[in-house]
Amino acid sequence: AAWANQIYHSPFTFTVLGNVVHDLAVWSILMWLNLFYSTTFFMPPSRRLANYTFFSLTVAYNLSILSGFLLIEAIVIFLAEIKTGDSRFTKEKKNRIPTKRKKDVQEMPKLLPWKQKGVRTSVLYQAISYNPLTFFILANLATGLVNVMFRTVEIDGCPAVLILTGYLATLSTISLILYSRSIKIA
Repeated sequence: AAWANQIYHSPFTFTVLGNVVHDLAVWSILMWLNLFYSTTFFMPPSRRLANYTFFSLTVAYNLSILSGFLLIEAIVIFLAEIKTGDSRFTKEKKNRIPTKRKKDVQEMPKLLPWKQKGVRTSVLYQAISYNPLTFFILANLATGLVNVMFRTVEIDGCPAVLILTGYLATLSTISLILYSRSIKIA
């Protein structure tokens, strides 16, 4: 709970995200070491038994994925702050975008999008959350349609990935269209 609270309520700055990534990476490494330790003394991980080694594996894996995503986000924010000149890493004048002529200077927005108040979420996540029941029903209907149209058990490799990509693209597009037009169903 402390990890999620720290991530959810952290400000949108590179320094804070770097600290959170560091903490998660340390906990992730500790959990992987714990998993290797526990597999020498206990049974191998078993989802059916939900044993201690399975718990260690699940926590270590999820913390690693979370650390990776936050690391990518911190890198993107760092690069954007350098590009816009809104960080301590650049010596450019803040809040100014030079144009072709040196005399014309255009004012830049004071805050970068991730420094504004609110929760960091993608537009797709917001669109799905806007119509969750509709998305769920469409996903189930699309799954049935795909299973009727294709022999999904027998499809291998690239065609399977293309079918999944088309499936997800269709669901995402429908959700985004409904969200952008403020259409709420159910």
